[in-house]
Amino acid sequence: AFGDSITHGRGEGPNIGWAGRLKQEFESLDKYNCVFNLGIPEDTSTGLLKRFETEAVSRIRYLYEGDRFVVISSFRKISIP
Repeated sequence: AFGDSITHGRGEGPNIGWAGRLKQEFESLDKYNCVFNLGIPEDTSTGLLKRFETEAVSRIRYLYEGDRFVVISSFRKISIP
């Protein structure tokens, strides 16, 4: 989950907020499911684009046929370069 303080869980802590709740629910369904809270307070869509590949590649260890990836983002402000 990419985004700003909404994703990060500001006011609730990074293990709570909507991304933390999604992590708890989704990971309880299957041991192979995983959710990463990559929210950074004050981040922008431009900031996300700059770090997306590095963040995604560093978390993918193995790729298997049938693997699926879902990218969720949440921003209060969208910046256009």
